[in-house]
Amino acid sequence: NTYRFFKLTADVVGTASVNLQLRLNNDSAANYDYTDVLNGAAGILTNAAAQILLGTLATLLRATTTIIIAKPVAAQQAMVSAQTSVGTAANTPSVDDVAGTWRNTADLITRIDLLTSASTYAANSRFVLEGNRTP
Repeated sequence: NTYRFFKLTADVVGTASVNLQLRLNNDSAANYDYTDVLNGAAGILTNAAAQILLGTLATLLRATTTIIIAKPVAAQQAMVSAQTSVGTAANTPSVDDVAGTWRNTADLITRIDLLTSASTYAANSRFVLEGNRTP
């Protein structure tokens, strides 16, 4: 039995102004495609990226993200759906809605990384990973 469906929820604080990024199986090649909709504006399509961009977090402000990942069989691309709410210094929160794919059609998911573009997460950042095992 292998996990094929995942839900990752995170409440994070950045130690610098950073981009929140998702990477699967430590694959940093140009194998990700995604559309990002910020605050309901027109979606921006990015192809052949090294990760999926989930949102931008300002220094010492919070973001909450929920990511759903489905890869039921190795021969299919992984589908990713995410929503990230980001706090701002001006008390005008923003929301990023992201739909994406991981192009890998050979492997199931064995590793999930929620990265920052620089620096690290501050103390008291929290992560919860849930999965569904299927035969």
